[in-house]
Amino acid sequence: MSIGERIKHARKEAGLSQADLAKYVGRSQSAVAEWETGETAPRRNIVEKIASSLGVSVHWLELGGVDDPRRPYDPRLASEVSLSTTARRKVVGSIFASEQDRGLGLAEQRLNFKNIIETRQKPGRWAEVNDLYGFYVATNSMVPRINPGELIWVHPYRQPQIGEEAVFVRRDGQDDMQKEIMVKICAGQTATKWIAKQFNPSQEFDLKKIDWECHLIVQIDFNR
Repeated sequence: MSIGERIKHARKEAGLSQADLAKYVGRSQSAVAEWETGETAPRRNIVEKIASSLGVSVHWLELGGVDDPRRPYDPRLASEVSLSTTARRKVVGSIFASEQDRGLGLAEQRLNFKNIIETRQKPGRWAEVNDLYGFYVATNSMVPRINPGELIWVHPYRQPQIGEEAVFVRRDGQDDMQKEIMVKICAGQTATKWIAKQFNPSQEFDLKKIDWECHLIVQIDFNR
């Protein structure tokens, strides 16, 4: 299969229309149709968003073969040249301002991507991820697993497995640089919704995928 055929196959397996996928990755329905027919090919950053939206690996989407399409992308599968080049340069990640906001409905925090409060070297195994971002937790809904004041690093193109920590990001923010977010556990998912879990107070609730993205928390810098 070509990359376009794999996109079409994975989209149908996920129960999504071309319009749904287009909204998830920030492109038009006609662009999705062109990818699937092979008229054009998505750029690498869009491939990562497609893979995240469809719950497949970037490796399978790009190369096919015997790789399990539902397995998250493993950076060890990247070329040695790419990894060694990344490892030699100083890689800095941005820590963005985050504040609690009780006026957001479901969302608990507002993450301001316009306000970089500090920079740090990215966690080693994630140094090759250009868009890796970090912020300090401002709420206590995940205590004792994640506490206020702890720094979390987030991969925007990888989805969590069941039971892993995640950041849920509202898609429909009026300002692309200020996002409404929640730090939760990914307790499950269907083709149309995420199931989020928290500890304080203990509860589970559904989030529609058309309204919320789900980003994997790859590292927590504990303050205890």
